[in-house]
Parts: sequence; C-alpha cells; structure tokens
Amino acid sequence: MPGRGDHWCEPVVRDRSGWWDDRPEGRIYLFNADGMREALKGFDFKRGLDLLQEAGVIEPPGANGKRARSHKIAGRVGKFYEVSTDALEAAMEAEQ
Repeated sequence: MPGRGDHWCEPVVRDRSGWWDDRPEGRIYLFNADGMREALKGFDFKRGLDLLQEAGVIEPPGANGKRARSHKIAGRVGKFYEVSTDALEAAMEAEQ
C-alpha cells in the first residue's frame, strides 16, 4: 500500500485479537485478553481456559498464577495467551 512520499504505511488494524509466532515446534497464536474472551464467547471464561489447558492447547498458569505470558510485539510488552495450533488440532481430532 503506497504511503506519503517514498514511505510505505502499515495498514491500520482495529480490534486485533492477537498475533502469531512460527516456532520450531509449530505455530503459536498469541491471543490478547479481549481476543481470548471473544474466542470463548458463550462459555464460562475460566472454565474455557481450564479445558484448553487440560487439552494441552495452553500452558498451565505460571508462578504468578496467570495463564497469559508477557511478549514484546512491535516494541510494546503485552500479556498474551499462547495457543498451540498443533495441540488444538490434535484435541479436535480426538473429539471426532
């Protein structure tokens, strides 16, 4: 997308749910709190997180008791839920 002058402008993203990170063990989605709440809409939030943890899709709480982990993205530090796509796919296949 062309920007002003010789510069390129990044597209503006509104209501972002998170990002992803390709790692050697597979793609990890990094959901912010609002994004995870939207993904679990219709379910009790804590119970949904518990079920994702039981399935190995998200990690258990850290030493601070929180499931969200700190990540630096685009120069800013935020808390994100790390969702393993491989574990999610395996859990979905096991249900079929």
